[in-house]
Amino acid sequence: MKYYKISAKLLSPIMIQENRQSNTPKSLSHIPGSTLRGALAMKHLRLGGSPKDDSFKDLFSFGSINYPNLYPADEQESNVSAILPFTALSCKNNSGFKRTNYEDQVGHGVNDDLADKLAKRLLGKYVSAHFCKKCRQDLRVFPGFWNRSINNPAKVDTVLLFARHTGIDRHTGTVASNIFFTNQVIADLQKVSIKTNQGKNKEFYTQHFNGCTYLSEEQLSLLQNLSSDSLFIGRNKSRGLGEVKLSIQETEETSFDLPKWDVSFKQKYQAITKSNLPEGIYFSINLESHAILLDKFLRPMYDFNPDFPEISPVLKIIKMQKIKGWNNAWKLAKSDDIAISMGSVFLFKYVGSDVSGLTVYLKKLNKSGIGLRIDEGFGQISVCNSFHTEMEDL
Repeated sequence: MKYYKISAKLLSPIMIQENRQSNTPKSLSHIPGSTLRGALAMKHLRLGGSPKDDSFKDLFSFGSINYPNLYPADEQESNVSAILPFTALSCKNNSGFKRTNYEDQVGHGVNDDLADKLAKRLLGKYVSAHFCKKCRQDLRVFPGFWNRSINNPAKVDTVLLFARHTGIDRHTGTVASNIFFTNQVIADLQKVSIKTNQGKNKEFYTQHFNGCTYLSEEQLSLLQNLSSDSLFIGRNKSRGLGEVKLSIQETEETSFDLPKWDVSFKQKYQAITKSNLPEGIYFSINLESHAILLDKFLRPMYDFNPDFPEISPVLKIIKMQKIKGWNNAWKLAKSDDIAISMGSVFLFKYVGSDVSGLTVYLKKLNKSGIGLRIDEGFGQISVCNSFHTEMEDL
């Protein structure tokens, strides 16, 4: 199996409702893997396919393909987007990466405080100053998505807007009195300020989303057939919403260097604390999507423990997230799940001697994901994220 990037170009605004019922419906800022999977399955059936077909089973049976969440990307899609970890910090008054290409996104910088949080855990106090070096304002958590480029980092935002509607009287076919409502949608266009040789020009760009997964040659061929023309996702498709164009391209597989990350993290910790970490090989596991974990009694679990000998948890920075959904085939709501939110970070320490074996194990875990409903985009992880060791933008 090879590694592929799935890209979605918005041809119309889309609405992926955050809650099943709400007086003021809000849309998610990304395309969940479950939404992508459901839209492709529905198109397969509308083209004459059947759930009993081998092609349907190869694409949509449990565990066949791990459909990824699609996160907002820039127009060029030079990088696959990722979620910013909860350890990302930026200036309270002027947040953002230091950039020159996109004038609207210039900020005072972004830093990562995983090492500082570990120092607080081990030493009982913060050792780094939590204020902006440029304006002396406090630092705050910097949420959202970014382009995953250490050398040229940029935040990638989703443009959301509100679509306003009036009610229609069923008897007269005209506007009904006292009925007015709004729906939040993801806009199909975004406005970006670009610095050029001629000056600063405002231009509009089509919004793109992308994510990566592993596909066999047969699965690739089937998905390319389904994505040969427009795909409709989300809600209110009868009102012209939800049209996207998918494209699938082979891309470079994500990789990590466990010993190198361990050395870099220890050096960063030593630089801010003037002390050494306890012996062991340190590594991080970041949640790139929500992860649904259960204990042996099928209760929601808020800890993740790798199934490898001599690994012990060191630190975790997590949030909880309620997962709601709708099964369009059954016309029923899915049962609610409690998940650990994407952006959460786990730090572990390995005290054994089989570093190569641990590396193989982590590579398999990075490929397969963790928890339940992996085929719907849940449980995607990244191991030894370079954001924690190399991000020095403040």
